[in-house]
Order: sequence, then C-alpha cells, then structure tokens
Amino acid sequence: MDYRDFHEICMSLHSIKDYARRVAQKAVGLREDWTKYTMPKKVDALSKLIWGDVEISLEATLDHSE
Repeated sequence: MDYRDFHEICMSLHSIKDYARRVAQKAVGLREDWTKYTMPKKVDALSKLIWGDVEISLEATLDHSE
C-alpha cells in the first residue's frame, strides 16, 4: 500500500472524517488562525500525519529487529 491508497481509504471512512472535523487544526499541522479549511484538506492533513507516524514506527521496528 502506498500513501495514495491510504489517503483514498481515509477519505472514505466516516470515523476519519469525523475526527478530522473535530481535531484542533494545529494537531494535524494546519494553521490555527481564522482560516477555514475544507473537509478534504483536513482529512489530507490528518492522513499525512497518520502515514508519517506509521512510517516512523516501521523504521523504528526494523531498526530494533536487526
């Protein structure tokens, strides 16, 4: 699975979209000013954050298994 596939899955999941709507913009790397972000933009930011965390976890796991 690559990021594009993961992002597509995130865009189709109600729970991800609901969390993206509720989470603080700063928590997903968006500016916390008066900017109004669209739902696709917030889901995009959240999916990038999750994907990055997964990659970091995998790298750490692989480093410790050697």
